[in-house]
Amino acid sequence: MYFKKVLIILVISSIINLTNGETCQGPYAWQQRDCVSLGSACNNTNSTCINSYCKEDIVGSNVGVCTEYIAAGGACTDSQSCTPWLSCTFSVCVATNYLQNGDDCTEDYECYSPMKCTNSKCTQPASCIPVENSCPPGQFCTAKNGTCIPIQTLGESCSARDECGINLVCSPVNTTSSICMEPFSQGVAGSKCSNTGSYFTVCDISQGLYCNQSNVCAQIPDTPSNSVCTNDDDCNAVEKCLCSGGDQAQGKCVSNLATTNETRSECITVSLDYANCLIENKCSVVYFNVVNTLSSKSCFAKCTSEMCAKSVCAGPAQNYPELQCEETAGNENIMTCSNSSIIETGLIFIFFAILSTLLF
Repeated sequence: MYFKKVLIILVISSIINLTNGETCQGPYAWQQRDCVSLGSACNNTNSTCINSYCKEDIVGSNVGVCTEYIAAGGACTDSQSCTPWLSCTFSVCVATNYLQNGDDCTEDYECYSPMKCTNSKCTQPASCIPVENSCPPGQFCTAKNGTCIPIQTLGESCSARDECGINLVCSPVNTTSSICMEPFSQGVAGSKCSNTGSYFTVCDISQGLYCNQSNVCAQIPDTPSNSVCTNDDDCNAVEKCLCSGGDQAQGKCVSNLATTNETRSECITVSLDYANCLIENKCSVVYFNVVNTLSSKSCFAKCTSEMCAKSVCAGPAQNYPELQCEETAGNENIMTCSNSSIIETGLIFIFFAILSTLLF
């Protein structure tokens, strides 16, 4: 998908035979998987268990029965068997990697890696590593000497996204230097930008602009509705090939981005609201390391309503009905949104392995 982030992206691929002999490929091919209910036979290759997991009869066989998830505190042998967003750690299903620097803790695994729980506080190592931001809120790790220093403010020089405030972006002003700038502040095609794989750039999405792979603000391209595809290469840079299966021989190019002026303008408002909420609550945004930002125990839980409002930023490819096999409502381990949750399993590993990217 256009949005990229280092977060967990689960890509389940399945081979689909189409009527014209071609194979519809890519991350979304797995939407062809059958949704199977609890207690029914399942196959990890072409089915998805609803609110349960496929427990294999023989390890490695891919064939088994849809079995109820193991709740927090239950004994386990692998993370697949644990309730979503829990991990099998020391043979027990627990929430991991959700506490930031300075938070109260009891175990190392609760803290953002590579921090340790020292004297009941999540504590960073002697020196920090830029790609594993263990710095306190409002600071970033310098590559020069591995120390944490205050983040850069509007107009100050930067070299990476994490060096600027959460409500700012690091964007080029010429071929050699970049500064922290306000997001969505460039409304003219051709303006310089930094393609981080997110819509949260200097390009004004309300004007139909996005940052292309040449690091220039450009009009969001459209693909004719009658276009067909067999993989993502057949679509433009902000689309995915969704393979609808059934009697249809090819997939359809569908946008990852909000597609109307109204939703794009609203996207700007809710994105800034979310960023400001994280700042007010002193949440540390980790752009490079994988952290459990959706844990109900994380700092991000303080901004659940703002996070949920950001679903407007997602295009049709993110909300495609056929992707939704189960809901996570009622799962006390993760943040959920009211009504039709934007944290549906099926999207949970892509949209929110992105929501930290839909983050920004």
